[in-house]
Amino acid sequence: MTGDKRRAHHKSRLAADKDSPAHVPLSDLRDVIMQRPLAEDLKTAYANSIKELMSTFGQLQQNTPAFELVDAFIWLAMVADDLLPLLQVQTLESVAIFAFFCVLLKKLDSHWWVQGWGQQLIARAYSLLDDESRLWIRWPIEEIGWVPPSVIA
Repeated sequence: MTGDKRRAHHKSRLAADKDSPAHVPLSDLRDVIMQRPLAEDLKTAYANSIKELMSTFGQLQQNTPAFELVDAFIWLAMVADDLLPLLQVQTLESVAIFAFFCVLLKKLDSHWWVQGWGQQLIARAYSLLDDESRLWIRWPIEEIGWVPPSVIA
């Protein structure tokens, strides 16, 4: 890819990221996380994970019919070293970021073996978060169409 083509591709990717309905809620989440009293390496890991997730949502927005399972799971591979260890210890921030990934899984419900994962995982994420941090995942909950148990009861 030539320099001009690379710049054009990057520019269109950034435009797609900003056109994505996830852009504003992910930006808001990033802003909240950056204001929290966390170590800089954690903030960097979270910011990078969100940036890559924005890009993935941008690809979804740009190529909706062509968006495939592998496109969603590439994000997981890209953030595996930084985010997955934080998910294992269930930090509020990592769980909230992962909740946004659940939206991508929901979009892939047409694959029988992924069907329902988005809803199951958003429910689990919700159960791991405290009342304040549950507000961070309002957009993914609404996108997936999941209703928290406290609303049903």
